[in-house]
Amino acid sequence: MLSTPSHVASNPSILYYLLSTYLSPTSTSLLSANLPFVLKSITLHQLLKQPSSHPYLHKWITRINSLTQSKIAEERFAGVCCMRLTIEQVDSVIGEWGVKWAGWLVGLLVRPESSTTLETVISALSELFDKTIDKPQLQREITAQLIPKFNSCLITLSSNKKLLIPSFAAECFASVTMVGGRVGSAERWRETVGRAIGSGNNVLDRLLESVDEEKDEKRKAVLVFDMPTVDDDYVTGFPVLIRRFEAFCECIVSLLRIKASVPLKVPVNQIIDLAARVYSVNSNSILAENADKNEFAMMMAGLPSLHLATNKLLSGLILCVGDSLLKYLRLLSRIFPNILNQYKHHGLLKSSTYNLLNLCLQKYGMGFGNLISSPLLSAILSDIDNTPKAKETVGSMSTSAKKAGKERDDVSTSDSLVNPPIFNSHFDVDIKHAALKVFKTFLIVSNQSLPATARRTVDSVILSQILNLGCMVDKKSAGFDENIELALYDCLLSSVIAPSDTQANVMPMALKVFQNGLNSRINQVQAFCIQALSICDLMYHSRLPPLQHTYNIPASSFTPLRDDHQKQPVVENAHTKEPDSMVKRALLDTDEELPDSMVKRDLLDTDEELPDSMVKRDLSDTDEELPDIVLSSDTGEDDG
Repeated sequence: MLSTPSHVASNPSILYYLLSTYLSPTSTSLLSANLPFVLKSITLHQLLKQPSSHPYLHKWITRINSLTQSKIAEERFAGVCCMRLTIEQVDSVIGEWGVKWAGWLVGLLVRPESSTTLETVISALSELFDKTIDKPQLQREITAQLIPKFNSCLITLSSNKKLLIPSFAAECFASVTMVGGRVGSAERWRETVGRAIGSGNNVLDRLLESVDEEKDEKRKAVLVFDMPTVDDDYVTGFPVLIRRFEAFCECIVSLLRIKASVPLKVPVNQIIDLAARVYSVNSNSILAENADKNEFAMMMAGLPSLHLATNKLLSGLILCVGDSLLKYLRLLSRIFPNILNQYKHHGLLKSSTYNLLNLCLQKYGMGFGNLISSPLLSAILSDIDNTPKAKETVGSMSTSAKKAGKERDDVSTSDSLVNPPIFNSHFDVDIKHAALKVFKTFLIVSNQSLPATARRTVDSVILSQILNLGCMVDKKSAGFDENIELALYDCLLSSVIAPSDTQANVMPMALKVFQNGLNSRINQVQAFCIQALSICDLMYHSRLPPLQHTYNIPASSFTPLRDDHQKQPVVENAHTKEPDSMVKRALLDTDEELPDSMVKRDLLDTDEELPDSMVKRDLSDTDEELPDIVLSSDTGEDDG
């Protein structure tokens, strides 16, 4: 039998075919149209992992060099894509072509290329610089020589908004604080975080001028970043300031998540004060004295963006400091009802708030669950039970419709049969999914703090919605998707795992529901129901610990006992449990008559061969049926 080649790339015919068909100089149009196919084929087959002296690899490199220096934009883009793939797969060619490739790629950054080409060039250069990390010679020839020019090109390209990614910019900004070694890095990090917090408060000072809020002079006595001035006109200035506040929150989160080799002191109080200042502004806020009403309306229009950015900031702080926020739990518990009531139909912000609430429950458990108020539970439950109601389509006729003075019968028209019902637009699937995750966590970590009436309502709602899923023809139009269906089953399992002390368990109904879930058309639901039935079976039929079997261990494996005069004295105390052998020896030294069971156990523990009569009597005295292996091993009698 012939052995299968260890690598698909050992057969160079595929690479030769791609070179001759798509990358030949006469097939430029084919390459532009089929570039994704070529790149995917090379990636999946790992065709470029060949020795550097391989002739087909040499032809490949020659061709991509020609494409990269072409005068046609499409060919340059194809050459850069192929060059990036070569850098990823072939380390050996970097020593030979790395310097030239890096120079060509940096040269493309100063040319008027498309945003897609520039993005690919930046990715290829980043990959090339990463390959030189553990190669000092390449660092001197490539990285040290081209990094300054590369950075200056990036700064020049910052005016291209299509190339800007705020999250990556924030990570880069946070990494700069750790450049230069451990000495002074903690102080730089602390100063940078303080400036970011101060700049955020500085932005809020302008945005909240029309809001009646408490003024704190301590916020003004902090360092801020030097930022370009913004137009005083709120029509053009407020959008810039809101985006700037979102950027500062993103920077603070990146600074909190950065890996550091030295301890960092997090300014928890200042971050909490910044978040509380944003959360204190809501729909019930009062217009400041002598303030412009239009400016106040403009600020309220951008308030959801501020709240959404603050949710991300608070989530990053919780993940960073953890238990250091225990004294702020009561303050956090008051935030969620206000936001959920204010944004009842705002899907993105409400889902973000539910995710933040779920994170607090996971981190602080019952301590935070006990602080959740009944109105908040009612709001969560209403989002779980928020099944949309159908509205009439344009072509459907209601029972009370009249036309030309004649009353129409309640008969479905052809349009109502063709057009499916349109459901309320305010229903958001993400809200329901996030609310289900919150209740699942709440049932697990803080089950006892849930009122009995709310617990009965939750169980009945979850069961009824799961049962109604089987009767729905079109689940998506009814507001259900695969994630929600799976989350409903997950909540039901959490209810089984954490039963209530004041009501009957839902285990019998849950077993039937999970059994029916095995017939679901969704693979994830089937797999989950299999796991849920296994968990329910372990709870319903509890198992004893596994039996401890004895094995024949040779005597040579034991260390010999020391003499009596070498034994150390046993120090007796109230918590010391004496070995079994010592108890047996003390009992055997007495003149009292021992029970038969103890004598039998003591005799069976010895290695001496017992008489057959004693063994038979010992076996006949018990009413239990012993396994066959015990009879054959202890008595030595034949099976017959």
